[in-house]
Amino acid sequence: MALALETNKSVLESEGEKRKKAPIAPVMVEEAPVKQVILKDDIDLLKTLPVLTYHEKDAGSYITQGVLFLKDPDGDARIMGVHRMLVKARNKLGVFFCQGYSLGVSV
Repeated sequence: MALALETNKSVLESEGEKRKKAPIAPVMVEEAPVKQVILKDDIDLLKTLPVLTYHEKDAGSYITQGVLFLKDPDGDARIMGVHRMLVKARNKLGVFFCQGYSLGVSV
């Protein structure tokens, strides 16, 4: 972690706190290489992504380390997390949220 943040292991905790207090604002762009292929219609997750079934008793195929971005439709609250997502249909995912996991609220 210290290497990735270009800092020293002995000051990693204080460096993390310092960076947490001074976040870098995102830069919004109209065009970027990531936007060259945009799938909007007729998405089939099992044909588009390398989604695996890991164990014979799994409910189906999973995206194991999927990054999920959520936004409150009635407000500005946002949250991001890494989740295991079950592909339930060609364009539907199932995600389990633990009790206390919500937008802007940690209980």
